[in-house]
Amino acid sequence: MTRLFDLDFQLLHDTVLAAIAVFVLFLFLSYLLFNPVRKMLEDRKMKIKTDLDTAKLDKEDAAALKAEYDAKLKNIEKEGFWMKRKVKVGNVIIGEEGVIPIQSMCSIPFSRFDELKKQSLSLEKEGCDILRFAFPDMASAFGFSKLKDILKIPLVADIHFDYKLALEAIAAGADKIRINPGNIASEHLGDIAKAARNHKIPIRVGVNSGSLEKDILAEYGGVTPDALAKSAYRNVKLLENHDFKDIVVSIKSSDVKTMVEAYRKFYAMTEG
Repeated sequence: MTRLFDLDFQLLHDTVLAAIAVFVLFLFLSYLLFNPVRKMLEDRKMKIKTDLDTAKLDKEDAAALKAEYDAKLKNIEKEGFWMKRKVKVGNVIIGEEGVIPIQSMCSIPFSRFDELKKQSLSLEKEGCDILRFAFPDMASAFGFSKLKDILKIPLVADIHFDYKLALEAIAAGADKIRINPGNIASEHLGDIAKAARNHKIPIRVGVNSGSLEKDILAEYGGVTPDALAKSAYRNVKLLENHDFKDIVVSIKSSDVKTMVEAYRKFYAMTEG
């Protein structure tokens, strides 16, 4: 009887130990299996919280920027500064109080004229006030002049490097041309200024973060508001040296705050 009891007790003891071992193994396997899932859920929760915080900050930044803009706009309306010069582009005036013309640019080349015509008419119908086109070669002049007969809104020719294209675009009836004066020799820039003045059309000086002069990039260590403003100021002066005043300035950056600050700095450089 004692022997049987000893055997039963030993069996119970072994069973309990086995159960404890299985339970411990279960806990260990659960940790291995479910800990990554728990961590993934925690990371996901943290990302959602971060995204929400970022969205909140973006919303707050946007609200602050709008409030700042509204305040400056009221100041502009009160003191009457900023737009000190009006420039006429066809039948549209840039710089007129309370009016901001909408300009777009077509993405289809003149070699696909029917598609370009359809896109142009669609933009005009949607309320576009000024329409810009790439003018990469002499053949573009024919399509450009045809569009002048079709569209009622002013057309702008976007010129790169070749001064002859600028002269051809002016002859084709461009209401404004866009150039980078720094890419054109001084004597040829004088020819463009003279042609634009004779045809009573403005010139748009285009400056963007991807085409800053090497010496300006070196001076400022990269694309900064000061670098963009200085490039714009330099290019405007190149035109003014040829006694040309009807200038529209475009400063562009993929970073909105950089672009806005560049415009402010440019204004400060040209004020008065």
